[in-house]
Amino acid sequence: MKKLWILTLSAVASLTCLPVFSDSEGPRPEDQITSDPFSDMTTDEYVFAAQLNDTNKQAFVRMTSEQRAECMHMTALFNTTGNTLSPDAAVEKVVATMQNKD
Repeated sequence: MKKLWILTLSAVASLTCLPVFSDSEGPRPEDQITSDPFSDMTTDEYVFAAQLNDTNKQAFVRMTSEQRAECMHMTALFNTTGNTLSPDAAVEKVVATMQNKD
């Protein structure tokens, strides 16, 4: 009898933790995860972003497409002249330029 009582209490407790929706409402859009921040990126931008550390990746995602193109161009330009500029360094340089303009 004691086991049945404990089982009943645990079942009731678990049901009280579930969200309750009426037939006319479902999960609210603001409760759902926002869209993929990479969804508006080109394939080249996505590949470039995959090379970045987390901090620079977040900055790159927030950039305009022109700023992203500038980052990608900087790494390609410096690589063809014999100097190397990592993708992270390019993003940091563009972020610094953006901050100086503010």
